[in-house]
Amino acid sequence: RFMVMLERAGRLDRAVEGLPETAEMRAREAEQQGLTRPELAVLLAYAKIKLFDDLMESGLTADPYLQNMLEAYFPPALTKFDKAMAGHRLRGEIIGSRLANLIVDVGGPLFMMRAAEQTNGDVSDIASAFVIAYEALDAPNLRADIAALDNVAAASAQYDVLGELARVIARITGWIVRRYESGEIGPRLTPRIDALTDLDKDWLNMLSSYDRKRAQSRIARFTKQGIPQELAERAALLRSRASGFDVVAFASETGWDLKPAGELFYDIGGRFKIDRLRNAALRLTPKDHWDRLALRRITEDFYAVQGQLSLLAARAHKERGGKKNATAKDVIDPWIKERKASVKAYDSAYTRLSGAGGWTLAKFALAVAQLQELTAG
Repeated sequence: RFMVMLERAGRLDRAVEGLPETAEMRAREAEQQGLTRPELAVLLAYAKIKLFDDLMESGLTADPYLQNMLEAYFPPALTKFDKAMAGHRLRGEIIGSRLANLIVDVGGPLFMMRAAEQTNGDVSDIASAFVIAYEALDAPNLRADIAALDNVAAASAQYDVLGELARVIARITGWIVRRYESGEIGPRLTPRIDALTDLDKDWLNMLSSYDRKRAQSRIARFTKQGIPQELAERAALLRSRASGFDVVAFASETGWDLKPAGELFYDIGGRFKIDRLRNAALRLTPKDHWDRLALRRITEDFYAVQGQLSLLAARAHKERGGKKNATAKDVIDPWIKERKASVKAYDSAYTRLSGAGGWTLAKFALAVAQLQELTAG
């Protein structure tokens, strides 16, 4: 699809670049074969060129936060000339090329196209959300630490961690774009970094028992592959940091402190098996493009409905005269009693869906619909 898009825009000639035609691509797919490394290298180059052009048209390169990309381009000895750098005639081009390279190197050549299909966001929205996700996850240090394991840990282990990072960044990017945020990157990023840093020591204690076991399983998998324990924990908890964006938003809306807000958010997810649904959805691999797109959206809907349920429970607790930062049990149990019929209907539906063979896209759609009915009472 990416090659077709480039061809329609007059940017690519497959014959000139030695790339397979659509018929050959379908034949390779049937034989479970993909592009060769030289072919992928060509597409990486085209993806960066196109993204650079789009970034230059978007005006995002003028964002003050991206000044650090300009400064990093020059030798460290020149940092004292930061004012001169800011007025450099090629400031936008330098930032645009570095940002395009970063996005494609981390997310792959299809990152921008997939993000646009999933969110309907424009280049500026998606690229700025990427930067926020990348920085909030401390991805620069994580990537550097993974690179330092060359010839120490297996390359497959390094790819495993980098793949996890790319998936989590894509998830956060979509989350931000769908919230229709606007404004400069810095003011949107700094509060989130501060909040996630506050939560870092508490992730495993806050997660639902199911999510905690999954995180511990990822830690064990990474360490078995030769990743050092501390780095394995950081990589395994990337998904928790991603859901931390939901926790921070919930805390901001309710006025709750971060830790009790997180405990309520994750306990709600555990009570309604949303954690299990998300994990099952991540393991499903539809072959059709639109099915994959629908599944990614459903996975995001699971997070969204978990936040909605948490907010409803917190508001009901406040209406009963309860104070903020209460224990999750004190908030959830009375709220469930008030909605006994709808909760029973959801529990019955989940039991039927989970007990009737493996999970499918249709089942996930039904589960989301049932959860959304629960949010309506």
